[in-house]
Amino acid sequence: MSLPLNQASPDSTRSPANAEAGTTFLRRQSVEQMTGLSRSSIYSFMARDLFPKPIPIGPKAVRWSSREILSWMSERTAQRG
Repeated sequence: MSLPLNQASPDSTRSPANAEAGTTFLRRQSVEQMTGLSRSSIYSFMARDLFPKPIPIGPKAVRWSSREILSWMSERTAQRG
């Protein structure tokens, strides 16, 4: 299913502050779908500072910045030459 660029997916979180900046907060499952990476690969890359770190949004909840994930993907694409 394709969503308009300005519409958040059901598993993402938008607040007025991050909406202004054009950022959507993504759950890990969405990050996995966007990148094609598994959960273990995401955490392995994060441990080696090769992947964006999540943003704490509550005592037991984190989300990833869509801008940071898209930027990471663009950097990987540019590196292939």
